[in-house]
Amino acid sequence: MRVFLCEKPSQAKDVANALGIKQRQNGYFTNGNDSVTWAIGHLLSQAQPEHYQPDLARDKKGWDVSLLPVIPQNWTMVLPDKTKDKGRYSQLMAIKGLLAKATEVVIATDNDREGETIALEIIEYFGYKGPTKRMLYSSMDATSLKKAYNSMIDGKQTYSQYIAGLGRMRADWTFGMNVTMALTGDNSDMLQQGDVMSAGRVQTPIVYLVVSRELERKNFVPQPFYKFEADFKTKQGEKYTGFLKIRPEFLDEKTGYLIDENKMKALYEELKSSKEATIIKYEKKQKSEKCPIGFNLSELQKEGSKRFGFSSKKTLEVAQSLYEKHKLTTYPRSDSGYMDENQFPEAAGIINTLKSNFNKKIFRKSF
Repeated sequence: MRVFLCEKPSQAKDVANALGIKQRQNGYFTNGNDSVTWAIGHLLSQAQPEHYQPDLARDKKGWDVSLLPVIPQNWTMVLPDKTKDKGRYSQLMAIKGLLAKATEVVIATDNDREGETIALEIIEYFGYKGPTKRMLYSSMDATSLKKAYNSMIDGKQTYSQYIAGLGRMRADWTFGMNVTMALTGDNSDMLQQGDVMSAGRVQTPIVYLVVSRELERKNFVPQPFYKFEADFKTKQGEKYTGFLKIRPEFLDEKTGYLIDENKMKALYEELKSSKEATIIKYEKKQKSEKCPIGFNLSELQKEGSKRFGFSSKKTLEVAQSLYEKHKLTTYPRSDSGYMDENQFPEAAGIINTLKSNFNKKIFRKSF
């Protein structure tokens, strides 16, 4: 039996529909020979520090920093709690059952580092040793999925993405766990019971940048500067307004602005005595502007915040809904504004659908 492993339920549904696999079972679709199942993001998690260092259990004062750092030699992944997270646990058991009968596994998660990691951490956890294939696609329409199915590659060709994903996860764990425990333990006298001084490989520098920028804004002292605006008239009688390009000797070296009032007055007197100005350079060019490329995710989130006040999460949710549910956009989590060549035949259809639905409830519901 061949098992297709997707990243999330909606993705599995699209893959199953594209491949004609219609029969729904508990946790997967099947036609007998092929089964399509799904993860729900990262179903497995990394073991806690006390798994590697049993004496590290936290007491009222925090963690014993003398036992740090914890550097696992053999990393352990753990299942979700069977009672607290029944849905995720049940889905993993469904995948486990399919892998036990599989003669080939097709990785059909998102084509990136995290997608590869989500699939292979499950495959390796349950000890599957058979052959793997990889479906590569960037859009969930049926044409793209069928093309990806017909051009699957050996899973070994993308295995390095999984290694990169493991490296990222383990770096996050090593830094985040150890620094959090160290900060909490060293500052336990300053903290309320149960409080944690959290740190993270990504979180900590970002918080630093946000705080630094906020302090800059709070401590900013506005400084006035001067510029000269004048009305001009050409010999042909054409009128226009322009700003004077101030000579370097009048500008402050540090700011690049005219901030000295005495220099400003001196320049003003100089300008008052002159009634004419000479145009020393004039250029007239015909320019063309290329049409803008599509949004990548970060640019889309900026625009969502600017136009609608959306958070990054809200913009992603809307984009994901338009992509997965309504099929009105291409894959939203992309870091590129360009489409794959195989998507161009579908572009006209998406544009026509957008035109016909623009004023309908579908858009209002998405927002």
